Amino acid sequence: YGKNDSMKMADYEDMFCSNSDRRGLIALGDSATAHFHLPPQWLSPNGWELDSLLSNAMDELDFPQCSWSSGYLNTTSQCPYAPRPNALSKGLLSLAGRLRARNLCNHRDFQNLGVNGMRSGPAVDLVKTVKRDQVLDHPALVLFSLIGNDVCNGHPGTTHMTPPEKFLTSVKESLAELDKIVIMRI
Repeated sequence: YGKNDSMKMADYEDMFCSNSDRRGLIALGDSATAHFHLPPQWLSPNGWELDSLLSNAMDELDFPQCSWSSGYLNTTSQCPYAPRPNALSKGLLSLAGRLRARNLCNHRDFQNLGVNGMRSGPAVDLVKTVKRDQVLDHPALVLFSLIGNDVCNGHPGTTHMTPPEKFLTSVKESLAELDKIVIMRI
């Protein structure tokens, strides 16, 4: 933030970013979106430690700061269970990081609304939690990733899976609600 009074511009953000194709990122989905994981040391009898138990429990074992969509921490010490950088990723592990690398005006414009156990039916309520102003905010890339809870469950057989017709109806309802919130640019 700051102003350039000599050029009579409103602020540096307008000066440098007004003609760039800025966009935000919104990730909606289940535990894969939220970057849920159990620390591996918890799965061995010698690895238990209580130092981070309370904070991890309060965060529902989600680590969106390390996720594939909105992660902004890229070090092994900060995100020990995140995918590792490789030659193709150029050290950027998330889509938000890649958006920012392409255009520095895409800074801090992301939301990760991943919820453990999210299914297609209640996803419309999740969509309603998106915070976006159609007048003041820029368009956003929206990732709608319900990866497995509609089909994966602890019940035998297929009776507790979401029927394809209900899944389709729920997803269409969620996308219609999203259209009311996010700026559309074609």
